[in-house]
Amino acid sequence: MPLTLTQGWDWLALPALMISAFLTLGLATRIAAMGLLGLVALGSCLFSLDFIAYYGLHFAAPALLLMHYGGGALSFDRLLSVSIPPLLPNTPTLVWSLAQITIGGTFVIIAILVKFLQPTLLIAILKHGDISFLGIPLPMVALIMMAVELLAGVLLALGQLVRPISLFLLFAFTFFAVSLQESPLLHGNLYGVFLFFLLHGGAPLDIRRREPQPLGDIQTV
Repeated sequence: MPLTLTQGWDWLALPALMISAFLTLGLATRIAAMGLLGLVALGSCLFSLDFIAYYGLHFAAPALLLMHYGGGALSFDRLLSVSIPPLLPNTPTLVWSLAQITIGGTFVIIAILVKFLQPTLLIAILKHGDISFLGIPLPMVALIMMAVELLAGVLLALGQLVRPISLFLLFAFTFFAVSLQESPLLHGNLYGVFLFFLLHGGAPLDIRRREPQPLGDIQTV
């Protein structure tokens, strides 16, 4: 969407689509995740704070996790037994913490920039969706949503109550997507991260398992 507002950068849509295809297939997952981080860095330079708040950190977190853990059991990487070594294999806690900080930080930024500084925008969206909040005035709803989002972001960044917060946010995003008649795929990256956090809690997943054959070598990580 930001590309439609900036002339001369339409060509970025093609590498973005290619990276999305590779990630969907689980093919060269870690390399595709690196490409995603590259797009995040470039987009942050091109589109400044608005991009960082809405897209940058939201995409950085899953990219970090994919760079470290690679593709899943049904990925082409695993089926073809070809991969590259994981990112920082001896420091999984660092990668996990960075992912939690980027996701949590995003919610804090959006809570302040949108819910607090631009409450009329959120109120207009809620009015358009005709969502009932048991008679609570929409300005109060916007204030409550800001507080919840701010608290959830801080706790996620600190690695606290990761499972219950992930479950709550999964429900909240699904509820608003259905109520506003949006596709849940608009927030597919967040669904992936929250499901990952929900399954594994606040501790990094043990990566000491049989990896696909790395390029040019055979080893067990």
